[in-house]
Amino acid sequence: MVQNTIDEKTPQPKSEKMSHLMFDPEKIWKQLAPKLMNLVNISALLTVAGFFVVQSYLSSFTSLFTFNISVTQYLAAGVNLILAIFWNLILPVLAYSFILAFVLVFLYFLGRFSFNRSKRVQNLWTRFLSRILPLYQRLRLALRVIWAIYQVFAGGLFVLLVIGVAFIYGTSYYAQSPRMFGGGMPSEVILVFREEQPTQPSIWGFPINTATPRQSEPVQLLIELTDGVIVRDTATNKTIIVKNDVLQGIIDTHPVSSNPMTATAAPTQLSGTPTP
Repeated sequence: MVQNTIDEKTPQPKSEKMSHLMFDPEKIWKQLAPKLMNLVNISALLTVAGFFVVQSYLSSFTSLFTFNISVTQYLAAGVNLILAIFWNLILPVLAYSFILAFVLVFLYFLGRFSFNRSKRVQNLWTRFLSRILPLYQRLRLALRVIWAIYQVFAGGLFVLLVIGVAFIYGTSYYAQSPRMFGGGMPSEVILVFREEQPTQPSIWGFPINTATPRQSEPVQLLIELTDGVIVRDTATNKTIIVKNDVLQGIIDTHPVSSNPMTATAAPTQLSGTPTP
């Protein structure tokens, strides 16, 4: 009597099934966690740099100091600082480095050709190396000490360098950078109040529109706060903080043109109607 045996698949344990998955969440987290920490550290550094940029920018207009500025604005100012450094410093250095590298490669091949052809140049090169190498051997210990000191104070020096660059940039260049790149270029606006304001005399440091007492005359918007705005009257150079409680809105005095198509009237031909 022959019995047909059917091999049944034995159920795999849960842990063994997890091992056959295409991804391992724990392994992915171990690889992703250091990158997230680096992102957090970079964001914190940019925020700190942006704080000094914004505060030094405001100090160039007024002695008023406020903490009512959003972290997002500090972060945007830090990103703007990095963009400015890249555009004004790193990019020109890269361009000049490319030109310098081309010149050095040309001189290298030219020198290599002359070394092979001229014994006098070879003797000069040998004498140069014979003087430089002993000097390097003497200064090697001192260079190691300098490098060790630099490693100890590198973090503090880097922080001081970031703060110094942020102060200089915020005081001199941040106001020239467009807001679309996170800059602080002042924009001319008209403030719209919730209620009519006295025009003569004005309780604010800027004039109120006499025809529309709920609107101010054009003022410079320096920065937005979490609870208001900081504006400046260009006629008197006064800087004022206006709270959101009294504001209804803000009008841009120089809106961006959308290049609307001007409609031209199509010529019509009048046909005379017969008179009876």
